[in-house]
Amino acid sequence: MTGAAQGIGRALVDALIHERVASIVAVDLDIGALDGTSETSDTSANRTTLLAEQSDVTRPGELDRIVALAEREFGGVDIFCFNAGVMSLGGVEASDEAWQASWEVNVMAHVRAARAVVPGMLSRSSGVLLNVVSAAALLSAPESAPYTATKHAALGFSEWLAITYGHRGIQVCVVCPEAVDTRMRRDARSQRTARGHRLTEGGAVLSPQEVATAAVASVKAGQFLSTPHPHTLRRAQQKWSDVDAWITAMNSSVRGNG
Repeated sequence: MTGAAQGIGRALVDALIHERVASIVAVDLDIGALDGTSETSDTSANRTTLLAEQSDVTRPGELDRIVALAEREFGGVDIFCFNAGVMSLGGVEASDEAWQASWEVNVMAHVRAARAVVPGMLSRSSGVLLNVVSAAALLSAPESAPYTATKHAALGFSEWLAITYGHRGIQVCVVCPEAVDTRMRRDARSQRTARGHRLTEGGAVLSPQEVATAAVASVKAGQFLSTPHPHTLRRAQQKWSDVDAWITAMNSSVRGNG
């Protein structure tokens, strides 16, 4: 699991431990609170072995190394959870560096993860790819063009994986939450405040634990799309039923918050 040391990633680690999975390789750029953790258990008969690894998923070959480690230590990867993500505010004026960072983490790292883990899953005719994306992939994040574009791309890639490998035993589940109480959200709000933008958010702010619970439930149900916020799917359906009206409404909202 990438992005595992905090926020949704850490909540997913805890949720999988609760589900009594045998082993977890938890990966993060800053392994933080997970550093030094070797195992967590309820009883000796239901133990989850937790291996924490510091890793930069944008480095060439790094995801291959992580998957090889999991296969060597635990015999294979049954579930690969990609949770790492970055968000930088800005539109067309955002720097090439900001765009490239978003592209590398939010899209290409998904590609490299699949490249590393899919062959083993195909050999066993089973496996789960659990990708934490964002409701921005279904709707939009007006405050960030790089985030919006790359999350749309991540969703598109996940759809391709499901279409290509679903009949060969690989389940793909994409988690698309709206506002979640994570460091990424808090950092974005601080940036918006510094830029003099008004802070308005519609809908509930979920906890990472609520998102993790919804994600696990969707995997168990065999669902492709997990939308932890109750109105996300309805909003997306309304968007595509009359996309011109939706863009007009969003434009009014952006103008009011500028």
